[in-house]
Amino acid sequence: MADRADKARWTSPLRRRRGPGWAEQAPTWRAARPALIADTLKRASARPSGNWFVAGASREVRPGSPYGRTVGGVEVVLWRSRSGELRAGPG
Repeated sequence: MADRADKARWTSPLRRRRGPGWAEQAPTWRAARPALIADTLKRASARPSGNWFVAGASREVRPGSPYGRTVGGVEVVLWRSRSGELRAGPG
């Protein structure tokens, strides 16, 4: 495990890009290509989602009360264990 000195020296590899502010940017809608946008959306929609879906807010799953939902076309049930951990299973 890294000690505090190592953490203090660490710097993020990400850098903030500088550029014109939002108001100074030229509109680009005239350069838009609807066919390219439609094709890109079609390809993105066909890709797997990574199997992460939103089922609802955590606060909606209360102890002692199962919470059923249909997520991605599959019925699931969420509940809280006795220790309060969130659990999920097939509907």
